[in-house]
Parts: sequence; C-alpha cells; structure tokens
Amino acid sequence: TMFFILIMFATAVTALKEQEEHFHSIPLSARSFLMMFLGMVAAEQNDQLLEFPLLFCSVILFAFITGVYMVSLFVAQLSCSYSAVYGEMLGRVRLKRGEICVASIPNMRADGWNRFLHSCRFDEPCEFGEGDLGMPGAIQMTEPAGANITTVDLIRRFGGSTSPSALWPEDDAEKGDAVEDNMEKVNRMLKKI
Repeated sequence: TMFFILIMFATAVTALKEQEEHFHSIPLSARSFLMMFLGMVAAEQNDQLLEFPLLFCSVILFAFITGVYMVSLFVAQLSCSYSAVYGEMLGRVRLKRGEICVASIPNMRADGWNRFLHSCRFDEPCEFGEGDLGMPGAIQMTEPAGANITTVDLIRRFGGSTSPSALWPEDDAEKGDAVEDNMEKVNRMLKKI
C-alpha cells in the first residue's frame, strides 16, 4: 500500500506543474516522496518547498498520511505478534510444568504417590450433569454456567441392549428438528420477500 501512496502523490504533484526541480516527473516525484518518507531529505530542500504552496501542502499531507499509516501498521503488527508470542509462551510454560512434574515423579515416595492417585479418584465416574454419570478415569473440573452456553444437549443416550446387531431406536427429536429446520427456511425466504 505504501507503493500506491507514493505513486498517487507523485502523479498528483506532477499534475500541479510546479517548477520545483525534484518534482518535474512521476519518477522524480516518487523518488522525492520516498526520500521524505525515509527521512533522507536535507533541510535546504524543505525550505525550498515553502516557495510552492500547493506542493508544500501536498508534502505535508503525504507526511501525515504516511505517519498515520505507519503508526497503525506498527500497532497492528505489535498486537498480532503479542497474541502469537503470548500463546506460544503459555504453551511453553505448560510444557515446562509438565516436564517438572514428570521429572519429580521418580523422586516421590511410593506411599505419597499412592495417596495422590487415590485423591484424584480415577476409579469413580465423572458426572456430566446432575444425575448423569460418565466414564471413570478423569478429573472433573467445573466451570461457571455462563462460560460455555449450550442450548442443545449433544450427548444422546438410548436405553436397551448394547449389542452392535441391535437397531438404534428412532429419535423423535430428529423428526421435530427436521420440521423446525423447514420452518426456519420458510421464515428466511419470507423475510427476503
């Protein structure tokens, strides 16, 4: 985008037909604007611009636009790199903690290790919901109810035999969902009209 800003100002200043020697053609104007952007312009050249008011206003506008653009670009780059570095930092911290835990296991006494395993209650099933027991071998963690709101229960359970040859019973909710989906489609079509 900086290239387009340079070309835009170079062509605009060339069309002004100002008689300043550094802005006679598009390539010279683009070179002069690039040198201004990079801070390679001598103070005497800036003083010469005061003799051409339109050219001077164009240079001031160019400096303002490129300054705002570069600051915005810098802030965007910082925020993106910060989120990437922060995510990587958290990952490395977790790996380091895991490494410390694994390295400390051989140094534990057997009775302390057994007490730890017993306190984790891996043999008890975890509760998915109230009265809904899941599988054993996990550590249950609770979270606030508003953290991950779900309006539809994604776990479906059917009573009866667990034999692979037994057919699954038909789910009445799926029939209702199909009707609701069709109604939503009709509503969307009516809104378009």
